[in-house]
Amino acid sequence: MKFTVTCLITLLALSSVQADANTNAANCMVNLPKPYTSGTGASDDTCPKAYLVYGVCIAQNCAQKTQNLGDYAGCLKSSCKSDNANVQKYIDGQIKCIYSRLLSFAVMMVAIFAFMY
Repeated sequence: MKFTVTCLITLLALSSVQADANTNAANCMVNLPKPYTSGTGASDDTCPKAYLVYGVCIAQNCAQKTQNLGDYAGCLKSSCKSDNANVQKYIDGQIKCIYSRLLSFAVMMVAIFAFMY
């Protein structure tokens, strides 16, 4: 009985941590400056068009993978590359946001299991 209760509490904690990781990754991605509004992208005439092409790529290739952050990051990495350096830097920033949140989630899971056993 005690083991069952412990397992249920662990599952509840893990689902809460997973939801928090998704929210943190989304917040990180939203806070990235758009490539055409800052730095050298602001003076790059091709940057807005490259950013639109990136948006189309996400809609066509990666939008259905938003439920799993790892799949979404893999899709961004493999399918949505840009020839524009500013847009590619933005894409790389989004991938870093996702992977850093997945890493913190994995560390949290290991810590929970280590604490319990």
